[in-house]
Amino acid sequence: MKDPAFSPDGQRIATACYRGTSVNLWDVASGKRLRECKHDPDLRVSGMAFTPDGKQVTAALPRMNTFGDRVSAISTWNVESGKPIAEIADKSNRFAQIQWAPDGKSFLLHRGVVEVRAADGTTKQLIGEEPRSPYDAAFDSSGRLLTASPRPGSFVVRDETTNKQLAEITMQPGDRWVGFSSDGKLAFASQAGRIVAYDLATGAVAHRVTVAAPPISALGWNGKVLAWGSGPHDFSKQQPLEQSFDFAKLQGSPIDNSKPFTRNRLEWDGVQLASDSYSATVKKNGKAVKLSYEPELDSDNILTSTLAGPDHAVLSIGSGMSGYDTATGKLVCNYSHPTMVLAPTPDGKFFATTYWLDPFIRVFRSGQSEAVLYLYVVDNEWVAWTPAGAWASSPGATKFVGRLTRPEPGKLATFVPFDPKLRDPDAVNAALK
Repeated sequence: MKDPAFSPDGQRIATACYRGTSVNLWDVASGKRLRECKHDPDLRVSGMAFTPDGKQVTAALPRMNTFGDRVSAISTWNVESGKPIAEIADKSNRFAQIQWAPDGKSFLLHRGVVEVRAADGTTKQLIGEEPRSPYDAAFDSSGRLLTASPRPGSFVVRDETTNKQLAEITMQPGDRWVGFSSDGKLAFASQAGRIVAYDLATGAVAHRVTVAAPPISALGWNGKVLAWGSGPHDFSKQQPLEQSFDFAKLQGSPIDNSKPFTRNRLEWDGVQLASDSYSATVKKNGKAVKLSYEPELDSDNILTSTLAGPDHAVLSIGSGMSGYDTATGKLVCNYSHPTMVLAPTPDGKFFATTYWLDPFIRVFRSGQSEAVLYLYVVDNEWVAWTPAGAWASSPGATKFVGRLTRPEPGKLATFVPFDPKLRDPDAVNAALK
């Protein structure tokens, strides 16, 4: 899906696929598709916006093919009929964000340089020169045109309508610019699963809101206590563990770094595992056994590996994760999810995994292809569930846990809360026995 746009009343949403041939209009409440607004197949949608009255939808359509006579366009359709109303030729072939001004008399295109055009396509104003062009641009509800331009360690926010600087916001390490509030009073940045709101009047932090768990880069076990840490995936050094969860008590717990945590292990009771990018070998009782892994593609290189007890080795590759018998080197099973971080329990019966920016922690029984338990933690709130549907959560998370349905063709996915009848902490606890 490419840059979806909501109608002003929030009742409709416009979507488009990267290589699709239409803009699709949906009813938010029912999830039903209402209209299909066709466009030239040689063009692709890069940004969409409803007009302020919600009666029309406009899309920037850069040319997909380098060859040919078809030029890029800015097209507008009638929302009720899905029929095209206007098409403006566009010389640029770059992707663009698009937004209508509140009065409907002009719109902006942001593709590095900010271009303000009248409704008929006439250029009214150009803002910024690359490479120091604005990073973001938007009309606020009063019609001001706000821009944000990066500086070392900060963003400068300007009101281009009056040609005045409003604020210079000092960004924290890891901050990524998100955008402006509709009233133009706040600017937003994301930071490892959190949204930070800055007051444009003062440049100070106004709010911090946790919206998702930060990416996990380290895992470790101590008995039934699982610990993890967030941060960059740097495999040249061991990342610190910062939080932990006690599966015996089903609660988050302060991490006790005085106790050793089992991380990915390449030696176990005299058994040694060694791997390079495309092969792995186990040394057991002085004998070298090559694991029966044969990559099919260059992208199927070994990302990380661990022993889960002396009898089982786990390899994570670009397309998945597999388990091998260390005595014979033969494949035991293919696990259901890829991973970048592995940590076996101290007894080797289970191992935990997580993958890139995926915030879920999955726990597998060694030699069993499907995960036996899932864990998701945000700050002090958590939810754990089994494949059979049994679940448990912290009190604050209870009313927010659920899943997205697999949508039927022509419909949007819907959120379905977990069944309260399946709330079963004992079943969750028993998954690791």
